Amino acid sequence: MPTVKPGDSGFVDESTLKTATWTTRLIMVDVGGNNNKFLEAYVLPDGRFVVINGRVGVTRNQQPSKNGGQSVADKWYASKIKKGYQEERTVAGSNAAAASASGTTKVAANKRSLLQIALDQINGPKIVQDLVKYLVDANIHTITQSSGGKITFDESAGAFRTPRGLVEASAIDEARDLLVPIGDFVAKGNINKKACLDAISEYCMLIPQNVGMTRGWHERLFSCVADVQKQNDVLDALSSSLQDAMADNAKPKKGKKKKADAPKIFTVELEAVADKKIVAAVRKKYKADKGSHYDVATLDIKAVWAVHLPPVRSAFKTDGMKVGGVMQLWHGTKASNLLSILKGGLIIPSSSSGHVTGRMFGDGLYFSDQSTKSLRYATNAWAGGGRTDRRFMFLADVAMGKPHHPRNSNWSMKKAPAGYDSTFAKAGHCVSNNEMIVYRTSQADLTYLIEFTPNGR
Repeated sequence: MPTVKPGDSGFVDESTLKTATWTTRLIMVDVGGNNNKFLEAYVLPDGRFVVINGRVGVTRNQQPSKNGGQSVADKWYASKIKKGYQEERTVAGSNAAAASASGTTKVAANKRSLLQIALDQINGPKIVQDLVKYLVDANIHTITQSSGGKITFDESAGAFRTPRGLVEASAIDEARDLLVPIGDFVAKGNINKKACLDAISEYCMLIPQNVGMTRGWHERLFSCVADVQKQNDVLDALSSSLQDAMADNAKPKKGKKKKADAPKIFTVELEAVADKKIVAAVRKKYKADKGSHYDVATLDIKAVWAVHLPPVRSAFKTDGMKVGGVMQLWHGTKASNLLSILKGGLIIPSSSSGHVTGRMFGDGLYFSDQSTKSLRYATNAWAGGGRTDRRFMFLADVAMGKPHHPRNSNWSMKKAPAGYDSTFAKAGHCVSNNEMIVYRTSQADLTYLIEFTPNGR
């Protein structure tokens, strides 16, 4: 296919493309055909029709322009849709005619940044503000690194952007639904079944990946169940990016002035614990609860933060305390998920496949009385890596009530069995380490956030 380059006769520069009277961007991902390509098309005011093609995030080539204007563009568009191309998804749900010449959606520039909202609403001294800055950076870094740079953070939009446009909440939901059959196929060793290849193709159209140029990239992307769970972590991080919190320029109701301030997204109160007795007690519990997990053996407590989430604590007092059987348990999490937790507490996202989430006892909040077992979730050790210098773990009051002691895993559980309030999977049966699960968020109250570093330095 002939191409034109800057300096060639007939090459159309970006500034001219921006004057287009019509534009669209199409994409096709087909695992079997080793396709991961895009098409951009423009109709210029003088009637020229320009097409740019390439591999997503890798190449970008401009074809020689044609005359004929919109009629030529319409025929071209129909033929590409017939071949299996799809329009990019934009943040407003419209087609790419609303996009700029670079194929990205125009968005309001007056949305405040995620960092600014978090800093304004999580009040505290410099040590608290520094922690907030780190958590925002960790969230963004996790997503951009996991996607091989194919997903970036757009500061002006306060949202993540892919080569197809801004990431929508609905796209995250659709991608999560696609991971269910993908996980099932991978678990059974049937990754090359047509239905699985189709699901992977659809998934990668929603959540772009750095897949390289060679065939068989899907087998490297989803080589095992742990890889499926890594993709679920990416979706969790995207959800945790608080794109909904960026929408602080929502239209006001009629007759009311729009408030200048962002809505109160963070109600959490964080306080660096200076009381040496409390820090010593937390450290003593951590050491007493340690297991034989060598990969986190050198980690020690760097800082302890008192956590107060008013809605969470209120729900626990109203419901959890009535359940009774309160235990002080550990919950490890990656730094990229902490902002979301500090916004509204722990959540129980629904899932129809344990292969995706790794939840052996269904949809619930997972804790352990073995500190280093929980700490491994903060290092991503269960998914095969992802070490960083700073790891975080919560200490929580968990209302276990009357626990059920299972002999086998049950991925499909949505609540404790009749007559029970929770699940306590004991080490030595179907798990290697103790796991405690509650199925209502009101059965847990986060009390302390503990930061760990190598040797506590």
